[in-house]
Amino acid sequence: MLRSTLLLLYSLFICCFSLNAQERANTEIGVEAGVRLLSKARNVGLFLNAEPRLRVSNHASVGLRLSVTVNMQSYENADDTRYLIDEEFDDGFLSAVATFQYQWNERRIFRKLFFRPYLGLGMGPYLIANSVEVFDVSTIPPPDKSFEVPVNYKIGFLVRGGIQLRKSRLGLEYNHIPRSDVQLQSGSAIGTVNSSYLGLFVGFTI
Repeated sequence: MLRSTLLLLYSLFICCFSLNAQERANTEIGVEAGVRLLSKARNVGLFLNAEPRLRVSNHASVGLRLSVTVNMQSYENADDTRYLIDEEFDDGFLSAVATFQYQWNERRIFRKLFFRPYLGLGMGPYLIANSVEVFDVSTIPPPDKSFEVPVNYKIGFLVRGGIQLRKSRLGLEYNHIPRSDVQLQSGSAIGTVNSSYLGLFVGFTI
């Protein structure tokens, strides 16, 4: 329920800002879709970013990157004799990262084709509305149903870079997120979640 509510608010915020960005020359919104690289996870990791930005100079801008990710996490089980963390579960989380971006002057390739390289940094809360599926295997026979264990949010860091060709963008981003405990209501930790990821994305600006 919480995840659905946040996704709805996310969509409404982006729609409202998109309408406003069309009326103000110093604002824009970037939309990017990407895939996780160098992953040992069984499922393909995907993410979708939407980032309202305010240009503060010809080269610099500040913004708020809102991101939805799917299948980005890997787990370490501290007590596999009693609990099983479901790695087949399509996990997902939200993040809201304050960003700073710097763009260099246009460079020309193929005579009439111009692009602008950029570099960005960010920091903010990750693992919003995140949970994992856990099975209690200590009983015989083990139950068929799992139960959800919430994962507390963490403050993470973003480093990214790429090129912008007119309104299109291509780049790499690395999101460093401290490991988070998988903690039962009793307070005992049964494992950890690694949510950091390197991603390749394409996108555009409005």
